[in-house]
Amino acid sequence: MVNRTALPSRTPLGAPRRFRGPFARWPRAADAVLAVAVFLAAAFFVDGPGDTVVIRPVGDVPIAALLVFAVASAALYWRRRAPLVVVGVAVIAWAVTLGSGYADLGGVAIIALYSAGRYATEDRWAYVGVAAAIAVVGVDGLTAPAPWGEAVFGGVVMFVAWYVGRRLRLRGERAAQLLREQAAEARRIVTEERTRIARELHDVVAHRVSLMTVQAGAAKAVAAEDPEGALRAMGSESASGRHLDDSDRQIRRSGHGIVGMRERARLLGGTLDARPRPGGGFRVVAHLPTGGEPA
Repeated sequence: MVNRTALPSRTPLGAPRRFRGPFARWPRAADAVLAVAVFLAAAFFVDGPGDTVVIRPVGDVPIAALLVFAVASAALYWRRRAPLVVVGVAVIAWAVTLGSGYADLGGVAIIALYSAGRYATEDRWAYVGVAAAIAVVGVDGLTAPAPWGEAVFGGVVMFVAWYVGRRLRLRGERAAQLLREQAAEARRIVTEERTRIARELHDVVAHRVSLMTVQAGAAKAVAAEDPEGALRAMGSESASGRHLDDSDRQIRRSGHGIVGMRERARLLGGTLDARPRPGGGFRVVAHLPTGGEPA
């Protein structure tokens, strides 16, 4: 019986399935909802007295500010496909509102920087985006009556948002690389196992052919003097002709018979060429060394 080795499944049987939230299941819809939520938060929720949050009336927000909020928030819809562009839009929109009393796009910048770390592969431009966002935080600290400690904390938050996204991206890339290496190793093991099986089957076939040759010669030698002995020898030859047929069918089904023969020739330091003939049939040519050491 031939053992068959299968490629391992990426998810072992019985293993718990990893939870996938809405941002993984429906990324485009989730990003659209995120963009709308961020726009509403930036436009209508402001800090109140005593670290409270109050709702700002619609009429208190100028049309120009609403347009800037809409552009910056809508850019988040493309945060996976063009994360660096989204960072640029968010930082520029935030810088435009500085000193107007409506510089409320810090949350958009944080999400954009996280997305740049998570999805952008050009870290050089991501560094520029982080530096620009931190610069805007510093300028905002100069134009708004806020302690410098808040500005420093805001700059740290900008950097951490990008760094967390980047770490998640690198971890995902390492996991994907590990899966590729495991799959390649599994394919290599399967190929080696199939080659070994084909080689062993050819050993069986060669042994049976040699046995049949000996039995046929013995039957011929005793046919005149011992007919019954010749019949027994021919019966044994018939039985041998049947493990040989079975082995040959196994080799043909596996599709690795030629592979096994070629491997055998290579181990002896020779070569084997097998291909169909133009006029029909099959041509097998083996070149084996008559001296020297096997390869």
